[in-house]
Amino acid sequence: MKTRLLILLLTLSCVSLFSQQFRTDSIIPKLSNNTISIDETFGSNISATMSQTISLNYERLLFKNKSNSFYYFIKAGIGKVQANLLFQDFSPEYQLPLSIVFLTGKNSGHFELNLGARMLYDKIYEPKFSLFPILDLGYRFQAPQNGFFFKALVGTVGITFGVGYAF
Repeated sequence: MKTRLLILLLTLSCVSLFSQQFRTDSIIPKLSNNTISIDETFGSNISATMSQTISLNYERLLFKNKSNSFYYFIKAGIGKVQANLLFQDFSPEYQLPLSIVFLTGKNSGHFELNLGARMLYDKIYEPKFSLFPILDLGYRFQAPQNGFFFKALVGTVGITFGVGYAF
């Protein structure tokens, strides 16, 4: 009995097993390096000012980790702000947002964090520049391949909805 067990163990130890190797870059999807988007924000503040902004933005990938689950983009744009005080127009402004965008997620659904500043230009009463912080949290639906995406964010300015194209 001991000899049969020894022969069986020796036979099994000499057998080589082969399997396929997976390429990690073909399994893990990657997001596109560039995006262009149009964002519209609806908001208010404590001075009874209602505002609506629309901006055209460009994002460029700065960094991603090896597992393609964390992405850092730089985002720059130009836009128009329409603010109302008691439902009367008082100050159309132009804006230049600049921020760092952090995305996390491996598939199509991503958590988005947007940190930066926007410079506003008011030309009605007296020409002046103002700087305001950007802090937005939200959801972005963006497939790993090139194509359209949409996002919904809540932040310091208000509620933002955006659509864009990744390439």
